[in-house]
Amino acid sequence: MSEPSDSGFIAIHGNRLEDLRQSLITILRTAPLAPFDEDVVLVQSNGIAQWLKQSIATDPSRDPSVGGLGIAADLDFKLPSEFIWSVYRAVLGEDEVPPLSAFDKRPLSWRLFTLLPQLVESDDSYAPLRRFMEGDQPQIRCFQLAEKLADLFDQYQVYRADWLTQWEQGENSIVDNRGQYKALKNEELWQPKLWRAVCQNIGGTLAGTSRSRIHKRFIERAKRSDLNLPKSLPKSLPKRVFVFGVSSLPWQTLEALEVLSRFSQVIFCVQNPSQYHWAEIVSDRELLTAHQRRGLSKAQFQPGCELEQLHGHANPLLAGWGKQGRDFLRMLDQFDDTEARASHYALYKNQIDLFFPHSTEGKPRLLHQLQDDIFDLTDLNEIPPRSLDLGEDHSIAFHIAHSPLREVEILHDQLLAAFNSDTRLKPRDVMVMVPDINIYAPFIKAVFSQYQGDTKLHIPYNIADLGQRGQNPLLSALEILLGLPESRCSVTEVMSLLEAPALRARFNIAESDLELISHWIEGTHIRWGLNADQRRRSDNPDIGERNTWLAGLRSMLLGFSLGQQESWVEVQGYAQISGSEIAIAGNLARFIESLERAAQALSQEHAAQQWVTEVQNLLTQFFKTEDPADELLVDRILSQLSRWQAELELAEAQNESVPLLIVRERVMSAMDETNLRQRFLSGSVNFSTLMPMRSIPFKMICLLGMNDGDYPRSRTAMDFDLMARDYRPGDRSRRNDDRYLFLEALLSARDKLYISWVGRSIIDDSERPASVLVEQLQDYIDQFWQNPGETKNSSALLTTAHPLQAFSPGYYPAESGANNLDEVLQQRRLYTFNPHWREALVHQRNDFEVSERTLTYIEPQEPIEFKALSSFLKDPIAYFYNQRLGVWFSELREADSDNEMFAFNHLERAILESQLIQNAVLKSDSQQSFETNLRNELALLARSGALGIGSLEQHLSQTVSATLPNLFERYSELLDQWPTGAAEVPFNYRLEEPEGGISVADRIGGLRTNSSGKLARLHISRSRLMKGKKVRYDKLLHEWIVHLAGQVEGLNFTSYILSKEDDSLVELPALETSQAKALMDQLLRCWIGANRGPLPVLPGIAFAALEARAKDPETLRSKTEEMYKQQIDQYDRGYLKRAFPSFDAFYSKEFETLADLLYLPLSYTHQRESA
Repeated sequence: MSEPSDSGFIAIHGNRLEDLRQSLITILRTAPLAPFDEDVVLVQSNGIAQWLKQSIATDPSRDPSVGGLGIAADLDFKLPSEFIWSVYRAVLGEDEVPPLSAFDKRPLSWRLFTLLPQLVESDDSYAPLRRFMEGDQPQIRCFQLAEKLADLFDQYQVYRADWLTQWEQGENSIVDNRGQYKALKNEELWQPKLWRAVCQNIGGTLAGTSRSRIHKRFIERAKRSDLNLPKSLPKSLPKRVFVFGVSSLPWQTLEALEVLSRFSQVIFCVQNPSQYHWAEIVSDRELLTAHQRRGLSKAQFQPGCELEQLHGHANPLLAGWGKQGRDFLRMLDQFDDTEARASHYALYKNQIDLFFPHSTEGKPRLLHQLQDDIFDLTDLNEIPPRSLDLGEDHSIAFHIAHSPLREVEILHDQLLAAFNSDTRLKPRDVMVMVPDINIYAPFIKAVFSQYQGDTKLHIPYNIADLGQRGQNPLLSALEILLGLPESRCSVTEVMSLLEAPALRARFNIAESDLELISHWIEGTHIRWGLNADQRRRSDNPDIGERNTWLAGLRSMLLGFSLGQQESWVEVQGYAQISGSEIAIAGNLARFIESLERAAQALSQEHAAQQWVTEVQNLLTQFFKTEDPADELLVDRILSQLSRWQAELELAEAQNESVPLLIVRERVMSAMDETNLRQRFLSGSVNFSTLMPMRSIPFKMICLLGMNDGDYPRSRTAMDFDLMARDYRPGDRSRRNDDRYLFLEALLSARDKLYISWVGRSIIDDSERPASVLVEQLQDYIDQFWQNPGETKNSSALLTTAHPLQAFSPGYYPAESGANNLDEVLQQRRLYTFNPHWREALVHQRNDFEVSERTLTYIEPQEPIEFKALSSFLKDPIAYFYNQRLGVWFSELREADSDNEMFAFNHLERAILESQLIQNAVLKSDSQQSFETNLRNELALLARSGALGIGSLEQHLSQTVSATLPNLFERYSELLDQWPTGAAEVPFNYRLEEPEGGISVADRIGGLRTNSSGKLARLHISRSRLMKGKKVRYDKLLHEWIVHLAGQVEGLNFTSYILSKEDDSLVELPALETSQAKALMDQLLRCWIGANRGPLPVLPGIAFAALEARAKDPETLRSKTEEMYKQQIDQYDRGYLKRAFPSFDAFYSKEFETLADLLYLPLSYTHQRESA
């Protein structure tokens, strides 16, 4: 067929988007354009664009229901505003209309940024603006205000062009929606004055390039009867324009499209909820009076009828949610030339309007009945009684959760059930929409990514509309780099930079190197700050370089070169780097040096133009893109920088000084802008934000986050927005948009509509209301659907309230009363497909008991050492899990590596005290050498950064060394009594038992002799041995084992164990060899038992129980129970509760026997000596 030559404006109405799609495809098939001519398709979202492309490209032989062309070519999808600007340029000429207007929002914001500081001081009319700009950070305040004003003027250009025309003519008034002139108040006069100042400042060839002026000239030129278009003009305009699925357009855009229709075909494919004319069922009818009416007339809605009568017959959902669509349809009617031109088009099913009921043959389901009520404008007084089929009809479902995470977990189970109950339903048939996808994205990834693709619980998914900010590692790294001057450059911040693969590639740092680098950072005590200069630039006190990245790197490199004990210019070497690891340290040093240069460059003041160059330099210096996605992202950033440069030139703001904070926000916010190239409809379950015309028809549509206050989303109008008090048809309102989006979602669901919200508090389980739109839907269902015999409302019967936790026993009933999924769905019971919690719940129901079955003993291949025996004595239960089962219940404790050390925790203090004892106390032979060694060791720790910075160094030095002089004095006294050191004695011992033997091999050190040749063993404990006046025997277990081994060897020595507390000394006397061997044998037999199963005993509980028994045997059980509960609550890492979940399971005759065998000998031996 030859290409169409007719122009005109035609609007095709339909209640289903797929029918409108078929109409578009029919026109493309029956009236194709000439080769190389493109059809322009105007859409409002990337979802509609991709859905149309896929449909058009569908092979008709494979899917006749779509009726595609097999290929989607010569189609140019554009946003309406972008297209209209190109039409202006085509008609008025490219010399008259620039590619980018100086009055567009972004260029205008930069121009206002340069103008406002002078303007607000020039006239008292600007007093409201001047008050806002006063205060801290005036440039930031100025730019924030400039952005708000640019957005306001941008809206005025589109929706209130007549106001701007008046203001340019010197008037200080506006025209309201009734056509009446109203003078502005004194506090509002700054708006027309500011607009005139902007127009005067722009001047030159750009003076008349505001959208309002250009539109006016376009209309005038296009409508002139003597229009003499150049011959090239028809080629620069598209021959055919489709406007598909758009739910709202400004009057200005409709007017431009109507003028364009004089030269081109303009075909609107309009989704209309009802086949009847329904504009009068809502208020504001007088604003929408028109001579033309599209749609059939409903008998009850004849002209002249009273408003009360209309509302008596109107559908309340359409009346409450349809204001935006109503306004658009009525405005569209003013330009509609369909009736006169329809004969020139080959239409789908030969119909202009494509209205078909939602319900098919057979018994209609709840969803379809509700949709048809809107479609037919069903008289509310004539709706017959309706009943719910709760067993079979699942077309509408409401779900109440306690949190967004639970909403997603519930959705996952519900989707699995839907796919299992309907094999025709595929993941691509499901659309999930939320008010803000950035809030739900982490929960979606956590829930849907936990199952791999080869498992039955896997559901493929895709998240659209997700902002790049905070999601892409490269972009996150760039944001951190642009904040370097204000950053503390803490360990967390700098290491997060290295999470970006492109940045690691630039500095040749592998991902596997990060763990090693973290170990070095901890060892060199790096905290924050690149160097001393960077700390000062960040408005921090001058506290030197200690604990900075520079200090840490110097320590690493010096330690590699000279060794740990060497220092140079107040730098203490860190000798944990060896061999090829130095290359990693070198790459890290190069990275930190680059950060230092970047921080210094970004700290300088720059003009806006220079900032573009600085950002480009950052991209070059810090990123090496090897991944195609990163390459694409860097290209986008560079493209945005070029666009920013063009904006600055238009605004003549290239030389304006701009703070870095504004630069960072300009670069990063641009990366979150949406476009028609975003991924959507990928064949998976689609998650997206609720956006205009995102409601493409799907078999199942799910709406999450329908909470009161969150949806409809509220956007508070600026108090100086004059449009807010002067509504006109076509004005955009966020709340009206959201209401219409909800209506579109309801009408676009073909089989199922799923709605969930956070209806219960996660803190106290109190009730929380759903969105007012959900409540209105529920009210409608309650009014027209009943279920005889039920006391609940119909909407309550359709609502499932879910427990707080996914592992609630309600999901795993012991007796479900259902044999398969269909029965569970019919009974509307709680269910889940997650099997992970079932075993734990079954154990809980069966009163979990500790298994008495023990494992077979396996003799170690090598002899064990004293350390293994002491580990066993310190925690026999954990020893079984660790050594026999290889299970470790580790506590996840994140060290605070970003802040200065103000105090030591117990572990840090113990480590440093041990280091000082080893290098200052034990290596000193006189008071003078002790003082020298202590002073040197503290200086070494200070240089390494282990003692903090500034005045904290002295405080922490005193804290960690306060007890050492007294300790050295007491140790020296013992050395005087036992002056001569003795050689280490090897210890080898073996016990044979029927189930197997055990060998112990180690060396006994710390031995000394006196003048008479007697032996003693001296030891300084790293732990505190006293609690008040009581000895903490659980801290003596290792020394007891060494002491016992010496007695087994017949060494017959006394052990003296010193502690850091003043005047604390524990003395263990010599034992008979036979007695020592008996004690060693019973210890090793218990060790064998601990390798076969967990022993019900712990040293802290055992020593407390033994003390209680000695005082009053009747208190043994109560004291043991008290200590058991204390252990569970304060100290247990999970071993005790896992092995013995109740006190009754723990306490038995075996406990007392084990306490006597393992721990009584130590306390008895010491107390005998003390006595």
